[in-house]
Amino acid sequence: MLRADLVRFRLDIYIATWQYSHMGMNMHADRLSLAFAALADPTRRAILARLASGEADASELMKPFALSQPTISKHLNVLEREGQGPEVSL
Repeated sequence: MLRADLVRFRLDIYIATWQYSHMGMNMHADRLSLAFAALADPTRRAILARLASGEADASELMKPFALSQPTISKHLNVLEREGQGPEVSL
C-alpha cells in the first residue's frame, strides 16, 4: 500500500510539474490582467519583497524556497516579462 501511495504521489508531482511548465498566458489579455496574473503567485510576491531590500542573484533567491534554479528563473522571467521585476543575474 505504501509503495502505491508513493507511485501515485510521484505521478501527481509529475503531472503538476508538466502542467506548470506548459502553462501559457493569453497574450491578447490586457496588461493589467497579465500583471495581476504575474503577482498572483505567492512565490513571485516573496521574490519581489526580497528584491525590494536589495539586489540578489538567483542562488540567493533560491535559499528561502525549496526550489531549483530553473524554477526560480521561470518566476523571474514571468516578473520581468510583466515589468514587475528587475533584471537579475542568473
